[in-house]
Amino acid sequence: MIDRTSGSYELVATSAGIIAAMNDLHKGSYTGSGWNTAIDIIAAILIVISLTGFIMIFYMTRKRSKGLWVAILGTLTFVVLCLLLG
Repeated sequence: MIDRTSGSYELVATSAGIIAAMNDLHKGSYTGSGWNTAIDIIAAILIVISLTGFIMIFYMTRKRSKGLWVAILGTLTFVVLCLLLG
């Protein structure tokens, strides 16, 4: 709050802690275009790695059923968490 007549001001600062700082870093908040580009490139690399791993499981006959069950369980866990937290 600024009082223009007297020139006095009041500043209120809040800090949400390390979790908020990590969340801002994860989102790329308050960063430049370089950091946002790095986040996008890393996300694309992780998507490619995930998809190639998922495709490779179909060629591994001994591990196919276990791998698909893990993928289904992971998907269901993600959906449940989204519904509970969203």
